[in-house]
Amino acid sequence: MPALILPKLLGVSIEVYVIVGILAAIHYALFRWILQRWWPRYAQHKLLTATLALIAAPVTYFAIWICIVLSMSYYPDKDFEPVAWQARPDERYEYVEGLIESGILMSIGNEDAQRLLGPPDEASGTRLMYYLGHRPGLFNIDPDYLVLHFANDKVTRVEWQRE
Repeated sequence: MPALILPKLLGVSIEVYVIVGILAAIHYALFRWILQRWWPRYAQHKLLTATLALIAAPVTYFAIWICIVLSMSYYPDKDFEPVAWQARPDERYEYVEGLIESGILMSIGNEDAQRLLGPPDEASGTRLMYYLGHRPGLFNIDPDYLVLHFANDKVTRVEWQRE
């Protein structure tokens, strides 16, 4: 069965025009009602009402689109809790900002860091890496990591690797 191919007009898919057209009709009715209610002398100006509707409809469409994109990128910032950190590794990105800002990792030893954060996902001689999960976002396809850098068995730098 062949896929449905929708035509494009000026580089924009036809469903966008349909949505904007529906919004324009809603705006037309709304502006017509407003003009009849509060400015009766302009109530018969259909051109004015249509112009207002044609301007407001694309603005409303883009405002809705921006709200959807921003809501997909939201995640809460929570205070660091060691039990929750270890229990939910896919949601560690919620705790990492509070953990870094608190400064509790700076100058602690390797064993103390592992006691606080649990076993690392990757370890080398001078660093520990902790998987943070995938932060919500429009184009976030790679996971984030918390990297602790050590010198003389003390944390010297804490890095949040956002992919």
